[in-house]
Amino acid sequence: EFYDKQKDINIKNLNYFFYFQIIFYYLCVIVFYFKLIKINIKRSIINITVCFLIFEPTINQYNSTIFGETIFFSLLILIFAYLIDLPKRNFNYFVLGLLFAILYLQRSVAMFLILVPVIIIFFRFRYKSILKIAYLIAPFLITLLLLGSLNYKRSGVFYFLPTQTIDNLYNYFLPKVDTKIFNITSSESKKKLMEIKYDFAIKNNLDLSSEVDRIVFYNFQKEQAITMMMNNKLITFKEALISSIHSALINPVEIINTRIKGKDYYKSDLHQKYLKYRILYSFLIYLIIFFGFFYSIKKKYIAPHVLLLVGMYFFVISSWVGYTRYFVPTLLSLCLYFGFGIDFIFSKLKRNYSNNV
Repeated sequence: EFYDKQKDINIKNLNYFFYFQIIFYYLCVIVFYFKLIKINIKRSIINITVCFLIFEPTINQYNSTIFGETIFFSLLILIFAYLIDLPKRNFNYFVLGLLFAILYLQRSVAMFLILVPVIIIFFRFRYKSILKIAYLIAPFLITLLLLGSLNYKRSGVFYFLPTQTIDNLYNYFLPKVDTKIFNITSSESKKKLMEIKYDFAIKNNLDLSSEVDRIVFYNFQKEQAITMMMNNKLITFKEALISSIHSALINPVEIINTRIKGKDYYKSDLHQKYLKYRILYSFLIYLIIFFGFFYSIKKKYIAPHVLLLVGMYFFVISSWVGYTRYFVPTLLSLCLYFGFGIDFIFSKLKRNYSNNV
């Protein structure tokens, strides 16, 4: 009976979190909406952009989960609102820095994203940017120091990157390079690399239940991956390019399909079944964004290009993994281009119709 009650409480808490994240996401979109109005973007473009953020299925599918992506996307949209209309008051940048710190705590992939506003602020304010950048960086550095101190107090090692981040290259990307170098299958490569890292642990008497030894273990994997990749630059570049192209293939059915098929989804017939539809959908979305890119340049708007810097960061930092869900933050940052693109197409159609009449 106790466990049944505890289970009911946990389910109730999950439901609260589920509704909270959806409400928070919509509130952040509303904030972004009013910031777009403030910088005098055409109202039809704003409406299309907001509809894209709310209804685009690749983004919206995460609102039905509690994986944490929705919170991450919400924080990112709040940051968009700041970046397209940089405040003049210095203290406001402290708040922006807190947002970046929380974003990093949510997903470690945002570790170096703070460099993007630093660049934007510098070019926007020049010599007046020093204090603003200091306010921006301060809460982020404080967060890293607190995180590192807590880890040091617990383990005796000062670090603030999640351990999964340290060994990502070795476990998720190196097998792709290794298979090409030695002309072996993926399973053979993974088995070989697993043997190498555990041989290292055995030879060095590492206790993997100890956090200190695990850090040594993860650092070994990182160094091994970097060494092999640097020694095989052409193969590494080719595999990274292929993975990046794959990650950019938009997948609006990822959540429902991975829940049905689990970890084997990408090897299933279901994955192949949806592939042609995903290619067509991705082509249409990118075509609209392509039109929007040049239309925004023609209209001399800066905001879409500011968001593009954020998208480029996420693409460079995570596309090499090859997972389509890692591309969604980049897709978010292209929302304004989509708005401009749809507006451009409708304007063209309306003009042609008027001319024909």
